Amino acid sequence: MSMLPKLELKLSSSYNLILNDEFNYPKFLKDYNSEVDKFNKKFEKFKIETKAFQKAFKKYQKVIIKLIQKYSGFSWKGQYIPVYLVKMTKKPSISDPLTLKFKENIDSMLILLIHELTHVNIPYKLQLDAGQKVQEQWVNLITRYTAIELGLDLSRASMLNFNEALELNWNLKNKPLKLFLKK
Repeated sequence: MSMLPKLELKLSSSYNLILNDEFNYPKFLKDYNSEVDKFNKKFEKFKIETKAFQKAFKKYQKVIIKLIQKYSGFSWKGQYIPVYLVKMTKKPSISDPLTLKFKENIDSMLILLIHELTHVNIPYKLQLDAGQKVQEQWVNLITRYTAIELGLDLSRASMLNFNEALELNWNLKNKPLKLFLKK
């Protein structure tokens, strides 16, 4: 098996600012000091709200990347993955750059982390060639196996289409996804 990447949880004030649905660049420039002060107060509160997830992230990060690799069968590309945590957005979480929309429930956040990391782990071209529905089946199947092994509550997941993943009838405990794809 390949070397596992180091994950780093990042809380970026600039990234949170520009992803904020209320962010208005002309207004920001016009009243810079006032806008920065308002935002910084919200951001400090956000950092406090995320303390429990930061602790869970530190506890589970290594086992999560090991389990994803185990169930996918794919080696990790690269040795470092920054994981951005954002709150002030209606936009969804994404895998590149890996950006998680904060929710207060720890199981929900860890499942989201597993899901987006799985997108990072499975080769992009393979996902692209498979199409949206199939790639999500793969990712959700790995997410499901990993979450269950960690004892997470799947009902807390924001992606509730695990049933579609089960339609594959693939037991990842017996062989990883990569071997199912080599049929």
